[in-house]
Amino acid sequence: MKQGLSKREKILLFSLGTIVVFYIVTQFTLLPLISDVLDGRREIDFLRNEKATVEANLANISIVRSENDNAIEQFNEIKQDFPLLVPNEEIHTILTNLCRINNLSPDGLKIAPPTYSDSDGDAKPVFVYINATMNLSGSFSNLLRLINEVDGIQYIHISSLNYTTIQAGDPSYINIIITFELTFINP
Repeated sequence: MKQGLSKREKILLFSLGTIVVFYIVTQFTLLPLISDVLDGRREIDFLRNEKATVEANLANISIVRSENDNAIEQFNEIKQDFPLLVPNEEIHTILTNLCRINNLSPDGLKIAPPTYSDSDGDAKPVFVYINATMNLSGSFSNLLRLINEVDGIQYIHISSLNYTTIQAGDPSYINIIITFELTFINP
């Protein structure tokens, strides 16, 4: 006995088939597409944030470059105030003449070996520092004139100063031990 499906069974079977086909299409086609779209949107947001970060870094790089260029320019201007390194004989002449101009009598000069400014890596040090200790004699007022004159010279500084009175009757006449620090550009 073969009996056909009733109208109700056909409708139920058709509905079940439609639901199964819809489920299969949804699970294997639509859901992966929706997931890919959502992943793409997240990726777009991430890339937009990365782009904003890179643009901010690029803006910072241009600011840093500008500041670096300004610093180099200022450094080059400062370097112009310092002479190139000279031989010890010339240092002796410079300091002796400076003291004689201020009516102080030089009596011996010791020039220490040079020290160099710190340099980055293999770069050559820019500045050379030389300490020169000199024995002088003269009046206290002339010593003050020397100190004032040295104060106006960019590359010479007084790093130490000691003096003693020579004559009990004349406290203005003194023995002086003075150390000058000279700064030169390393050629």
